Amino acid sequence: MYLLSSAERFTLPQALTQYTDAYGGPMWNIQLAAATLTALPVLIVFVIAQKQFVEGLAHTGLKG
Repeated sequence: MYLLSSAERFTLPQALTQYTDAYGGPMWNIQLAAATLTALPVLIVFVIAQKQFVEGLAHTGLKG
């Protein structure tokens, strides 16, 4: 298990938990917006390369 000692090295999901209000409660609106923005690049790459992903999966079960 790898423990991060500083906030600069947090992964995106860990950094999103740092958004809290003055009472320490989560700020859901900011957390959800940031989570959407962090997932967006992955979705864009998948949409662009969807054909290659499907072809790669189709060829993994073939012999010869």
